[in-house]
Amino acid sequence: MASAGDQIERKGSCLCGHCTNCAKATGSAFGFFALFPLEAYNLTEPIPSPLKTYADRATQSGNALVRGFCSDCGSTMFTKTPLAQQMVIVAMGTLDDKRGIEVGAEYYTPNKVRCIPGVEGAKVFESNT
Repeated sequence: MASAGDQIERKGSCLCGHCTNCAKATGSAFGFFALFPLEAYNLTEPIPSPLKTYADRATQSGNALVRGFCSDCGSTMFTKTPLAQQMVIVAMGTLDDKRGIEVGAEYYTPNKVRCIPGVEGAKVFESNT
């Protein structure tokens, strides 16, 4: 995972998490996300914007997440949480260049699909704390 001090510009069009809501939001066995400082995130989009958000209130923590997605194609773009208001959780599939990105942690591992092996060297957490 890139650290907050990295100054690499990453572009995309339109942290591993095994929480059930992330899996449902991405339509996959898990969500593949990275945490970035909010001021470093620049979402470029056409005008008028197809970006839509919704509040995901069915979370284990009870805190509503704001999930951003493209209303034209349905791609998950980002998630915001009140637990980290100065950060944005970016869906890694939206990045055009994923080279050099390493998984630093896996979250919600009790929900993990058992046929998918863990990431060697990644920290493992049962929740998001």
